[in-house]
Amino acid sequence: RDFSYCVDTIPVKLKRNWNMLEHKTVYSSQEQSLVIEKKSLFISLNLGKLKEQFKCELIKVSKSYNGIFSLYSDAFQFSSEEKTITFHLSDIRYIFLRNRIHLATAIEIFLLNGKSYFLNFLEKTNVQIVSKISKYQMMNLRQIQLNDMLTFFKANSKTEQWQKGEISNFDYLMHLNLMSGRSFNDLSQYPIFPWILCDYLSSELDLNNPNSFRDLSKPIGSLNPKKLASLKKKALELKEVEDMEYLYQSGFMHQDIVIDFLVRLEPFTSLHVKAHRQSFDYSLRTFKSIESSWNKVLTSAAENGELIPEFYCMPEFLINFEKFVNSSKDDSVVNDIGLPPWAKSPLDFIYKMRKALESDIATEK
Repeated sequence: RDFSYCVDTIPVKLKRNWNMLEHKTVYSSQEQSLVIEKKSLFISLNLGKLKEQFKCELIKVSKSYNGIFSLYSDAFQFSSEEKTITFHLSDIRYIFLRNRIHLATAIEIFLLNGKSYFLNFLEKTNVQIVSKISKYQMMNLRQIQLNDMLTFFKANSKTEQWQKGEISNFDYLMHLNLMSGRSFNDLSQYPIFPWILCDYLSSELDLNNPNSFRDLSKPIGSLNPKKLASLKKKALELKEVEDMEYLYQSGFMHQDIVIDFLVRLEPFTSLHVKAHRQSFDYSLRTFKSIESSWNKVLTSAAENGELIPEFYCMPEFLINFEKFVNSSKDDSVVNDIGLPPWAKSPLDFIYKMRKALESDIATEK
């Protein structure tokens, strides 16, 4: 995927996957491709005088890189044995505070070209780093976060704009994800979008019918009364046995959900293969159709996941471009995603999902 020149820093562009010819060589090819990435993303001949350096790691979906973050008089730079990235001061658009494994030690830098970089510092807090960065003059900087998320959100709230209809539901949800610290660079904090529709069986989708829409007043795990009753019963039994009580076995978003949804795209294919001993998981547990995924969250106690932004903007993740096949555990092919009858194609599905998201009924809910 390619972040460059994508609205809202959503990586909806795809690069040709030249190195991945078949799934059996996915992971080894990914490791070899690191040689290709040993280059600076921005050419810089003069960074100015070196001011300070900090130990940090660059967090990406596929892996992390341990290195040094250097503050020069004219630029910032991350360098490691595998990667060198130079941030010219004039290229920086946003700098936000981020958490890494619940610790306030990371920042995310967004550039004018749409790319973003998630940096986690090993010996400093994110506030300490940003306080130093804020002293530099970045002529195209729109926002830099200097305080906690709640204060920052209130100061940069777009709720009034959204209520007036000045920005779309999609843009507002992306704003909420951005302000809450979620990032496309960190699988443990991937952006969340809700299931909007509940009709994946009809031949025609009626967006004027309220019954076509999911009840947004309830969490996904409690939409089915039978499932909710079963979860409450198990929670009481658990409290009696272990003196602890919880309702849901899994959260509404975690990295396995993201990898499963995006398994047909790199680097998620490689992550899936690596997690399952260099082969694809059983097809019954892999994202196969919209209807089956919806049924799982309605009926399975272990499935309580919401959706990701790609369901409203990126038809490519529904298509098996690389023709990946399952391992010997199951001879079936990992085909394109099964779509609802009302969707004529992946593009039509995304179009109607987005139309549903922006509908008056969804907005009121």
